Amino acid sequence: MEDLQSRMDCIKIAFSKHFTRGRSYERAFARSEILQMLKYGWVIEYDPRDKKACVLGYTAEYRPIHVIISFGDVPVVITAYNPRSKQWKWNKSFDRRICFCK
Repeated sequence: MEDLQSRMDCIKIAFSKHFTRGRSYERAFARSEILQMLKYGWVIEYDPRDKKACVLGYTAEYRPIHVIISFGDVPVVITAYNPRSKQWKWNKSFDRRICFCK
């Protein structure tokens, strides 16, 4: 993630159809917010098998965002959501999952 953050200005990050046409669009996250958050956010979960990470960051208005990103040849933002929508799954700072239920 640090490597990605250091190269944010010169690499391309793709957005999945799920993000652009799905729930992330409905949740009103601008691409600029997501890119800014990826630049300054931090990884809170990582799945080495799928090379996916959940990154926590905050908007300029201090709204928390979790972004699921896949690390391949080109990083792909899969989805983004406000962890407050399922607050019972996270600790108070939204950086650690406390319930693994659906």
